[in-house]
Amino acid sequence: MTAFSWELQKALFSAITAADIGASLYDEPRPGAPKPYLSFGPFDGQDDGAECLDAIEATQQIDIWSGATDGFREAKVLAGALRRAIHEQDIAISGARIVDLRIESERFLMDPDGQTKHGVVMVRALMDGV
Repeated sequence: MTAFSWELQKALFSAITAADIGASLYDEPRPGAPKPYLSFGPFDGQDDGAECLDAIEATQQIDIWSGATDGFREAKVLAGALRRAIHEQDIAISGARIVDLRIESERFLMDPDGQTKHGVVMVRALMDGV
């Protein structure tokens, strides 16, 4: 499943960066990276349990980081652009087929530093042939 999680991340990275949503996307942002930016968060994958199908249901977290001083507007605008870039889009992945790709949830919160706005976007992918 590890190789599969990397292939999904690469496919999402390509789709998001091609959409030019107005922020950089990092696997691991460097310290002091200029905001706003997006980063890949935790990944969770599990066999879907079907006997007749070799499939995985995966959840990939994508974090939005904003330093805007006008509330959560910037983070929410970026979440909307992210949704347009990948929600229910036909995105190719090496070694498998994405059957269903969707933004499952969005959450916005203030970071503990009291200044950084943090958006948490959960992407769900159902893939077969893995």
